[in-house]
Amino acid sequence: MIQYGRIAVIGAGPAGLLTSLFIRNNDAYIFEEHKQVGVPEHCTGLIGVETASFFTKILGWKIIDNVFYSIFFHTPMGVFKLYFRKPIAYHIKRPLLEEKLLDKVYGLGHVVYFGVRVKPGVKLGGFRAGDRSFLVDKIIASDGASSVFRLRYFGKIKNYIYGVQRLIRTSNVDPHVFHVLYNNYTPKFFKWFVPLDYDIALIGYGTTKHMVDPEKIFYKIISKVGVSAGSTIKTFGGLIPFDKPLSKPGFKNKIFFVGDSIPLTKTYTGGGLHGISIYAPVLGKSVDEDNIKELSNYYSFIRRDFVLEYYLSKLSRTIGYWIPSVIVSKIHEVGLLSEIDYDKHMRLLFKTLIVSPLLFSEIITFRKK
Repeated sequence: MIQYGRIAVIGAGPAGLLTSLFIRNNDAYIFEEHKQVGVPEHCTGLIGVETASFFTKILGWKIIDNVFYSIFFHTPMGVFKLYFRKPIAYHIKRPLLEEKLLDKVYGLGHVVYFGVRVKPGVKLGGFRAGDRSFLVDKIIASDGASSVFRLRYFGKIKNYIYGVQRLIRTSNVDPHVFHVLYNNYTPKFFKWFVPLDYDIALIGYGTTKHMVDPEKIFYKIISKVGVSAGSTIKTFGGLIPFDKPLSKPGFKNKIFFVGDSIPLTKTYTGGGLHGISIYAPVLGKSVDEDNIKELSNYYSFIRRDFVLEYYLSKLSRTIGYWIPSVIVSKIHEVGLLSEIDYDKHMRLLFKTLIVSPLLFSEIITFRKK
């Protein structure tokens, strides 16, 4: 027996739940392969001012558990310490973010199915969820970097970063400083040390291939930051898509993509929540009102920045992935760096043109050594 409906959302992560929150005039079926939201954990949870403002307006400040006023970049040219009067970044609680979004979605009367794996059907708009078949007018595929709908209609994402991180107990930590580290152990990405409090922190790294000995990398992070490491609370990670966003938001006005399946990820940092925050509300509202032309126009507008960042990130992998952090440090030194730049990376491109004469000779001299 086939069940019919108007809208189905595949995946109850932040992308799927936030999109569902803006479906107000129609009922939506939401399908999640896990038995609860927020698991397994993937994200480090660092977000910028604009993204934090968006989510806290909807869900309140309880979803934020730390605020950062400083960034320390550890590069081959030395350590660059950036201090700000206002917060430069926030740490958002996961899975509390998803739990709060789920409560809001339930409040709209949408139906959520947990522990159900979904497969695309033969007919466009059809799919199999567990032992049941569905046929709907619109499908929103928010089923992550390994999306089965992305695979069916556009092929899989070609390039990924493997993110691995640990939540550890530690000491002698400044909880308002997070560290970004670059060296030859992970030349195509970076490592991070993100304190959540005075005695607990997230440490992690991203790489283009699985590492044989992650313990060596974790040790390098701790020793570079100069803190004392205690016991490991948990280890987790996941795929970060490193690819251009799809050229259009969906397939034949029936299936639409959001989150890591599209992907709207900041390719240099790997952050996905900013892209979700600016796109999912428009997607949900447009599908709800069947205004696909407005959606396509908006998507084309925001896609440009993500594509440009993709090519700039690709270039930095060739010339030195640490160089952008040195550029950002110089922009900060001359007083041009704003807190909003954490989310809007393209603003940094124009500021780079201003400081480039100061940087060119320094970087060339260093690389000749």
